[in-house]
Amino acid sequence: MLPIPGQMFIAVALAIIFTANLPISFALIFVTNPLTMPAVFYGAYKLGAWIIGTDPIDVEFQASWTWFTQSLEDIWVPLVVGSQVLGILLAGLGYLVIDGLWRNAIKRQWEARQRKRNQ
Repeated sequence: MLPIPGQMFIAVALAIIFTANLPISFALIFVTNPLTMPAVFYGAYKLGAWIIGTDPIDVEFQASWTWFTQSLEDIWVPLVVGSQVLGILLAGLGYLVIDGLWRNAIKRQWEARQRKRNQ
C-alpha cells in the first residue's frame, strides 16, 4: 500500500530480501490498480487523518497526476500514515487467511492419505 510510483520494484526487492513468495508479492501489487487506486488511497488518507487526529481536507478529487502533485503538500502525512497502517492490517489478514487455507489443504491431504492406508 505504498502511495508511490514504482511500488512493484520495491515489493519484488523486499520479497527477494526476505525470501517471501515472489509471484504472490508481485501479483498483490495489482490490488491497487488504476481502477481501484483512487478509492484505496482515499480510504487510506481518511484513515491516516483519523489516526493522527486531524480533520480531512475537503478537496475535489481529480484522478490526475497534476491534482496529486498540487495537493501532495496538504495530504502526504495522513496518506502515508493511513497507507502504512492499512498495508500492515491487510498483510496480517492476508497472512492469516493464507495460513488457514494452507493448513486446511495439508490437513485434507493427510486425511486422504490416512483413508488410503486404512482401506
